[in-house]
Amino acid sequence: APISLTTGVSFLFSGIGSLFLILAHTKMSRIAPQEQQAFRAIEFALRGLILLHLGILLIITPELLSFCVGFYLVFEVFFNSRPERTQI
Repeated sequence: APISLTTGVSFLFSGIGSLFLILAHTKMSRIAPQEQQAFRAIEFALRGLILLHLGILLIITPELLSFCVGFYLVFEVFFNSRPERTQI
């Protein structure tokens, strides 16, 4: 049976979220002496956690597909428009 759109988006969110978390951990392990650079790794971790949770939400409640996609797009707009890039 073909995979539904919601299931596909759920796996996509979860997969990208996991990738972001892996990138965050590798970046954090390399910047220990330079704490002022930690914000880049924290950005990856934040995106990863949000995407993982949205993926789980879609598995539990597939009807929220539009909400989850819209929520993540709005998150990215606000996250990228913050006045101080290093402040999270």
